[in-house]
Amino acid sequence: GRLVAGCESVIPPLERLGSVTTAGRFTEPDGCRSAYAPTEGAGMAVLTAWGGTRPQLEAFLGLAKPKDALTALPIDVDGSNPVSGAATRLKVAVEAGDRVSFDWMFDAGDRLPDNDFAVFTVIGSDGSLVFKLADVRATGDAGATGWRTSVYTATGDEELTIGFAVVNDRIAGTADDPANSRLLVDNVWLNRDFGGGYQLADLAEPGDLATLPTG
Repeated sequence: GRLVAGCESVIPPLERLGSVTTAGRFTEPDGCRSAYAPTEGAGMAVLTAWGGTRPQLEAFLGLAKPKDALTALPIDVDGSNPVSGAATRLKVAVEAGDRVSFDWMFDAGDRLPDNDFAVFTVIGSDGSLVFKLADVRATGDAGATGWRTSVYTATGDEELTIGFAVVNDRIAGTADDPANSRLLVDNVWLNRDFGGGYQLADLAEPGDLATLPTG
């Protein structure tokens, strides 16, 4: 296994869109004000849902709209559309069966019916895949997931473009609006050796995304 990205330094401009920074500590600006440290090293990526429009996010991540769909990013069950957010991307060479894993935490700044969300995306020979990590409906109003780990299993030998995004639903907000939800990302690995609280039995079938307990 090898570390693909530890988010220790500034993410290059070509690999980010909107409000994307790195930090050694993150404190929720709302709710219980829980504090989070990186899961690996001294830095982590902090994405705040502001700065890029939905079309810009979809183009940046390389997403294609499904047939007859209005957007490539998810539309909420109430019919509302994603409007703005932030994203980062990177490339990783894989072989069939390789496992790309990453640690993440979604902090919902908004309240329903504004169902902000976070996604993980994969661009490769299987097309453009979008996996929703969490949303306001899952965390509750202004809730947070805590750190989690997800694993994507590659289906072929190729170079993948993987991406992470946090998106505002319905309303764009302003740059300093605490209702802009946040996504933390750290510890992107290829074929990480899971031990302790991690359960390899929970890995999904190739091409799926499995989320593991952080133990």
